[in-house]
Amino acid sequence: MRHSLTTPVSKRLWLPRVIVLALMVVLVSACGSSSHPRATATRWFSRVCNTTTGSAVRVAFQHLAGSVLASSVTGNNGMPQCNYVSRGPGAKADHASLTVNVDDGPQVVFRLDRTDEEATQIFGTPPPGWHAPIGQYGLGTSAAWYIANQQLMATNGRYLFTVTVQWPHAKRAAMIKLARQAIAPYMKKDPRRLSPTAITSYP
Repeated sequence: MRHSLTTPVSKRLWLPRVIVLALMVVLVSACGSSSHPRATATRWFSRVCNTTTGSAVRVAFQHLAGSVLASSVTGNNGMPQCNYVSRGPGAKADHASLTVNVDDGPQVVFRLDRTDEEATQIFGTPPPGWHAPIGQYGLGTSAAWYIANQQLMATNGRYLFTVTVQWPHAKRAAMIKLARQAIAPYMKKDPRRLSPTAITSYP
């Protein structure tokens, strides 16, 4: 008795359908996982820029004689972020910016404490250029200014705020003062209830 080496017609039609169905499941899963950070960032995306912080940035950068542009973006961590950018007139004008990132992920207090702990841990001789974080009173637990990154990090227990200042020729004290002014509205009130910017430019 001879055995056939060919696949029955029913199986030849059935196998491609299974393969196609499996590929569709994989694609749907991939799309869902990649869109999650964006969905998180857009929950109150329009309110991440607010008028109080925008006004403080405009006053600080007024020496640049330019406008401050505020734009809502998604940060590298997938969270809402506002970029306040100012550039003076002329092709070679100084460029200054301030960003506020609002992270509403889990365990914000633990993560900030961990960041502070890792930044202060030095075994042996400190490397050249190393600076310990500068604690900031009045901004909640473990609030600090991180010199190397020019960042102020603080939390109100629900959100983790990161303010980054890029301000050429400015002294550290001035950058810290601006960062504190910028973060204050977010610390005092739920960011979702802040007054959003009515315009994107502060002349």
